[in-house]
Amino acid sequence: MTLAFLTLNSAIPLFENDFWAFNKSSKIFFLFKLVLSLAFKVYFHLPRRKKNMVIQKT
Repeated sequence: MTLAFLTLNSAIPLFENDFWAFNKSSKIFFLFKLVLSLAFKVYFHLPRRKKNMVIQKT
């Protein structure tokens, strides 16, 4: 588990402070923020791809 956290942490430098400062109670909150950030990235990247595909088809 810690190796997965370290790889995610190295890939996402924004969560460095949270990773090194979190304790057992805030571990769930850390995962929640990580999932939220990934969800926002997917949510904002998918509509752009759909718009580009529509423009290319027309």
